Formats: sequence, C-alpha cells, structure tokens
Amino acid sequence: MNAIESPGKDDDAQVVFGLFNVAEYFTGFLLYWFPFYYLIKLGFLVWLMAPATRGAERLYATGIKPAMAQVKAAQRSAPASTSASANAKATESKSE
Repeated sequence: MNAIESPGKDDDAQVVFGLFNVAEYFTGFLLYWFPFYYLIKLGFLVWLMAPATRGAERLYATGIKPAMAQVKAAQRSAPASTSASANAKATESKSE
C-alpha cells in the first residue's frame, strides 16, 4: 500500500482505473445485461480521465484513500493485539 501512496498524484488515476477493471472483470457477466451499460461505462471512464473533471483524483481522495487508511489501521492494530494475547498465553503457561 505504501507504493500506491506516492507524493505525486500521477498514479492516482491508474489506481482507480485498475480497481475499476478488477471490479468489472468479476461483475462483467452481470453488468452486460443492463441496458446502456457500455454507454454508462464510457461516460464514467471519460469522467475519470478528463482533466477538466479530475474524477479519478476525486474518487481516490474521497473513496479509495480513506478505505486504504482503515485497512492500514486495522493491520497495525491486529499484530499488537495478537502479540498481546500471545504474551498473555505465554505468561499463563509459565505460571503453571
């Protein structure tokens, strides 16, 4: 995740587009049946990539980055709680 959070904003659009492609890969067979799906997809991709709208930067800043921050916080807290429980178990086994 640290590789994604570079100081420059040039790669934000690539992250958003990549996540869109992954999501579409797994849901494409369902989305294919919706009327005007390809037209809506085209409009969404134009909105993402157009310099005037800066949609990819906006979507990254408001959706992806906060979600990644939550995952990163959960990863940081998980080892601490796991090591604390492991230390408690070790202390219990030594006292027996």
